[in-house]
Amino acid sequence: MKRIACWLPAIVAGAQLLTPINARAQTAPNRLWVGTGHASSVAAVAYSPDGTMVVSASFDRTLKLWRVADGLLLRTFSGHTAEVRAVAFSPDGSTIVSGSSDWTVKLWRVSDGTLLRTMTGHTDVVRSVAFSPDGSMIASGSQDSRVNLWRVSDGVLIRTLAGNANWVMSVAFSPDGSRVASGGVDRSVTMWRVSDGLMLYHVSAHGDWVLSVAFSPDGGTLASAAMDFTVKRWRVSDGTLVQTLTGFADAVNWVTYSPDGNTLLTADWSSTLKMFRASDGTLLQAYSEISLINAARFSPDSAKFVYGRSDYQVVLASNPLGSGGGSPPNNAPTVSITSPANGASYLTGALIGFSGAASDLEDGNLSGNIHWSSSINGNLGTGASLSALLTSGTHTITASVTDAGGLTSTTTITVTVQSLASTLSNLVSTDKPSYANRERATILASVSDGINSIAGATVTTTVTSSKGIKTTMTATSGANGVAVFYYTINSTKQGTGVYAISSTATKSGYSASPVSSATFLVTK
Repeated sequence: MKRIACWLPAIVAGAQLLTPINARAQTAPNRLWVGTGHASSVAAVAYSPDGTMVVSASFDRTLKLWRVADGLLLRTFSGHTAEVRAVAFSPDGSTIVSGSSDWTVKLWRVSDGTLLRTMTGHTDVVRSVAFSPDGSMIASGSQDSRVNLWRVSDGVLIRTLAGNANWVMSVAFSPDGSRVASGGVDRSVTMWRVSDGLMLYHVSAHGDWVLSVAFSPDGGTLASAAMDFTVKRWRVSDGTLVQTLTGFADAVNWVTYSPDGNTLLTADWSSTLKMFRASDGTLLQAYSEISLINAARFSPDSAKFVYGRSDYQVVLASNPLGSGGGSPPNNAPTVSITSPANGASYLTGALIGFSGAASDLEDGNLSGNIHWSSSINGNLGTGASLSALLTSGTHTITASVTDAGGLTSTTTITVTVQSLASTLSNLVSTDKPSYANRERATILASVSDGINSIAGATVTTTVTSSKGIKTTMTATSGANGVAVFYYTINSTKQGTGVYAISSTATKSGYSASPVSSATFLVTK
């Protein structure tokens, strides 16, 4: 039978650690305090966003809140009916989420320990929980092979991310909140898009169970730790393997990044903690502990780290590679434009919708602070989404966001707005001699949903000429949301003279502008 960390609250003796020459080794980290109070193995730990508290989850069915400054036990949270295996702080530090062998996910208020709600829906042990960066969602991974996304405000199950073939051991949100990753017993790493639950990829990652996954602070890589004695780093965008870390004496049950992005911290079943330089995987520090380490987390300033052991204890230690307790480093925010697509084309008069997303490691969701501007029209406004009318020309649209530390990030796309009059004049044509005694005008209709252009919509237009000719035609709008109608006049049948052509266009459920009219002379 496979052995799993935290199945039993047993004390595991540490093994002698062999380290590379360039790694500093000592028997234990520089412990600042050791918290005693749990009555069984400590399965999970988490650091508060402000760095003043840590929370621990235990097989004794409780969570405990500790003061970082001196290790004082502040509060005990009771309510689970089985082992508590997972815990996380909300981004604003006001709530804690926990996952348990009682198949539930619970949300607690930090200030007084009140149980706010219990989320049910899993059908087996909940192994891992995580808050989204904006605090609006919780992800939970379970032995029922599912990842569930819950809405924090009311505990409603938003969606289930299916696709794992076996137990889910670990889940994590990307720093921008757009993706969720999981690792599990099927030896895979799976990536989903949060907005619609689409599985982006499912990588056969390791030769044995994946026990832990963690995103880098910049969101570019995902680390996975497994029972095959390795840690691997993957490119988040496409699941490409970037690096494999080896040299572990036993299964690696935990991996996490420091918030400054410089360090990878691992724990393995030989009761060993290791610190690697994240940029190249160099082993920098290694410790042998007296008991199995089940989970570890860095402080927000990367100067300390907390870990939970199978001997019922919570340990806070200083990070020899960290900042020594100074102010947290300020990471630059990220910003992206989600709509419209780069290179999109519109007709004048079309209301164009702009939307984007922005986040920051320290400040969280900054989407509402995105500033939009056009190279032609200037300032367009601020917000996660807005609509604007642009003048004719090719616009460089810039979305920028600035974090509380003064760092700014920008991204750009191009949008072309075409003048209807010039477009129409280019399309009105005489078809002689292929169609003797006939003239043809091109009528355009712009189709949108009120904000965005609609491609592929079937549009009906009624065309009327000043000579009394009236006809109804249909056309399909192209990629730019413009439907094209060709109106032909037979001068032999209809007579010569000046024809003024106008049209109206309709489409149920959309707005379709009567965008064009034409006047031309028909001669024999």
